[in-house]
Amino acid sequence: MLQRLIWAEMSRVDNRVVHVALDELFRAAIDGGISSRRCESIADTLVMLGSINVRGKVLAKLRRVSLL
Repeated sequence: MLQRLIWAEMSRVDNRVVHVALDELFRAAIDGGISSRRCESIADTLVMLGSINVRGKVLAKLRRVSLL
């Protein structure tokens, strides 16, 4: 419940703050590795970010990473 409230509000703040938060979340997930507990926790967090703007940034970042 707490996570939902925090990240729902986070998706409404300034785009620069959201961009930095997403970069850090991706970095932490990548450092944890696929299927790690850390990566799964961050995936759950990203699900809570409901704005279309944030979803677009997540998809763009995933496309960029998958092309590398």
